[in-house]
Amino acid sequence: MFSLVGIQAKAAAFGAALLVILSFVVRLRIVTRQRDKATAVASVLKARNKVVVEQKKIKREEEVKLVNQLTSIEETLAKEGEDFEGMDNFNDPNKF
Repeated sequence: MFSLVGIQAKAAAFGAALLVILSFVVRLRIVTRQRDKATAVASVLKARNKVVVEQKKIKREEEVKLVNQLTSIEETLAKEGEDFEGMDNFNDPNKF
């Protein structure tokens, strides 16, 4: 029949194999969770970066629009021969 030592050795080998498989599964789950968290953080950072870039783009466009508007007003006044007093004329609000 089977000897007691042989059965214990086979049980120990089987237990070690199960322990290796269990540790592999646990490590795989840990790495998967870390990857998922990193992906979530990366998507949030990408969204924030996109918002910041869009805000800067809109701000630049608004500045360009205001500069173009100011130059067109100055050119119009230069053609009419008047001095530019600014867009906020509190002395005569009906002037513009």
